[in-house]
Amino acid sequence: MWLARMVMLRTWLLSVVGSGPAYVRAVLFSLDNVFAVGLFVAACNALIAHKCAVILLHGPLRVVSVVLLVPFLFALDILTLLFLHRGLASKSRGLQVFAGLICVAVISSSATFISSYLETNAELNWGRSLEVFAW
Repeated sequence: MWLARMVMLRTWLLSVVGSGPAYVRAVLFSLDNVFAVGLFVAACNALIAHKCAVILLHGPLRVVSVVLLVPFLFALDILTLLFLHRGLASKSRGLQVFAGLICVAVISSSATFISSYLETNAELNWGRSLEVFAW
């Protein structure tokens, strides 16, 4: 009984891992033009880089907390990417332009955050920058 379940689990895992690249190709090919694909991929990279910088800025996390909190850490980013993809793949030109502008805003804000993080050595001064004085 348990051997049959293990074989079914292994077969299911192999099918999921094998269909991963096909799913990524299908998502990227569902966009109409190369410019939209470039904006979407740049927004994906910007969101991931921003999230990694924020995690590094708050200090090292334990392995258990990373494993348990990863779905919550990246849920808003995944939701944002789903909405951006939906907007860029839309037939409405206005919605495509709006999603493109949001992609540019995400890329710009992430690039600004990352550059200020790297240039100002923010991990050393992070505690002092969050101090609030009540006069």
